[in-house]
Amino acid sequence: GIHKIDFIKLDIEGFEFKALKGLNQMIKSRKVQVIQFEQGISSLNSRQLLKDFWDEFNSLYNFYLIMQNGLVKLDRYSADLEIFYGASNYIMELNDLYE
Repeated sequence: GIHKIDFIKLDIEGFEFKALKGLNQMIKSRKVQVIQFEQGISSLNSRQLLKDFWDEFNSLYNFYLIMQNGLVKLDRYSADLEIFYGASNYIMELNDLYE
């Protein structure tokens, strides 16, 4: 009975991508506004790359890296973004959220 999700935060030890695939219908219908997820060593163990997120969701979402001083918009994917020590947090924002 959920018709829209404003914000969802995923920290499920490398299975974030699979969880988002489970929301595929809502995501493709543009009903999930903002998604926060983590990438780190558990993502490497589960063989889930940031590139997978980018390839699957870049047409619908703007990507941001969460840094200590704020958000950094990612205009393109780069292998340099694949950081597996520690953890990196990302935001995906529906690309027409404020239009």
